[in-house]
Amino acid sequence: MAAKEIVVSSPGKVILHGEHSVVYGKLALAVCINLRTKVQIRPLPAQPGNLKLHFPDLKSSYTFSVDALTALKPQESQRFRHTTFSEIWLAHSHLVAQLKTFVTSLYPHRSDDQGIIAFLFLLLVQSRKPIDPMEVTVTSEIPIGAGLGSSAAYSVAIAGALHRLNYPHRKGSLTRNSLLDQENNNHAGLKTLQTNGVKKQKLEARISLRPNVSTPNTSLVENFSSTAQEEICQWAFLAEKILHGNPSGIDNSVCTFGGLLSYQSSSGKTPLKAPDNLRILLINTRVSRNTKALVERVRSKVYEFPKVTNCILEAMDKVSHHCLDTLTQLRKLSQVLVPLRGLESGYGSETSGSSCNESSEDSDPNNDDEQEQLFRKLEVLIDTNQGLLSALGVSHPTLDRIQAIAGKQNLHAKLTGAGGGGFAFALITPSHTPKQVKIVREEMESNGFDCWETVIGGAGVQIHNAD
Repeated sequence: MAAKEIVVSSPGKVILHGEHSVVYGKLALAVCINLRTKVQIRPLPAQPGNLKLHFPDLKSSYTFSVDALTALKPQESQRFRHTTFSEIWLAHSHLVAQLKTFVTSLYPHRSDDQGIIAFLFLLLVQSRKPIDPMEVTVTSEIPIGAGLGSSAAYSVAIAGALHRLNYPHRKGSLTRNSLLDQENNNHAGLKTLQTNGVKKQKLEARISLRPNVSTPNTSLVENFSSTAQEEICQWAFLAEKILHGNPSGIDNSVCTFGGLLSYQSSSGKTPLKAPDNLRILLINTRVSRNTKALVERVRSKVYEFPKVTNCILEAMDKVSHHCLDTLTQLRKLSQVLVPLRGLESGYGSETSGSSCNESSEDSDPNNDDEQEQLFRKLEVLIDTNQGLLSALGVSHPTLDRIQAIAGKQNLHAKLTGAGGGGFAFALITPSHTPKQVKIVREEMESNGFDCWETVIGGAGVQIHNAD
């Protein structure tokens, strides 16, 4: 095992458009967010020879004997003669039941924790080296069970950390990135988020009030190579199968590659680049929802009123396509626009008295106008899709309230994920001032909603290195 520690992180995600309609073959758009899950691996002394797993957010820890795990590891002659990940899964999926029995024998009251099973499965099947004593710590800023990709971020982060463990000498590209360094981020504070998952755990999530701008304190971040990313994505998909049974592959893909991902059952997944510094407010309604029941509700409507619902689903598909085209145009435009003055100095300052879209004197007014028009299109598409989702019966009075609060300051919001409560997001455009965003946040929180700002479309899975 490598002598120094390994730290790998992966982002969460939101669905921009395509909730529910993707089930019926329509286009869906997902994008990563800068709330991340981090996996840290540290070597331990050879004696007593243990693997320790720590989940401080969940206040739980596990200890396993390295010798006991090694006894469960597939024989070398069987492990890598399979050429595809489908073959790997078919050959080794029986390990899932074995590992569940193994964990239950040691921790009888935690037998339902599939996350542990997923980690041990990847450790035994993915590793090309003997299992050495190690300490693994998993921390996360992503609420559990809230539709923000917490399980996919976990799957990708553990797959990435184990990949680094197996191939310590494979090098990717290095970059400096203050946003991903959890110790050096410019945080406004800590917000305790009440998640809506089965575990009902309270997680600490840091709130960044700034987009990705350079600061004096940065960490050295290494990007995995494209080949490594593909491998990590596939391993994470196997972990997702353990966690969810039949995942679509959207979540683990966007958490691996970052940026923007389009998905359609007929054409598969396409990773894309998102415009720089695209910002949203994430809002937790704190209303629990049953994803399976909501999917069935839509299915019943589609079955009972096919002519009506087909029109709604087609309209949702067109919203996704228009949004993808608009984001593509915004990205091309962002490559020629002069950086916004608000991003260079004093963003978020209550005393600056200037809008965050105030551009430099050399910026082209025509480009500024075009950018404003493109953001306006995104706002119209958000409103349209929220109306269509409401027509399918997956909205909720709290989501209507969120729309109304955001609308007072000309922000446009919609649900993300299954609906029926859960999470919503509101788009922040360059025309919105810090004061407007602050007012919306304060009113959201006064109404009992958790609310924080995040940048979307950033980096996927990454390695964190000390300078």
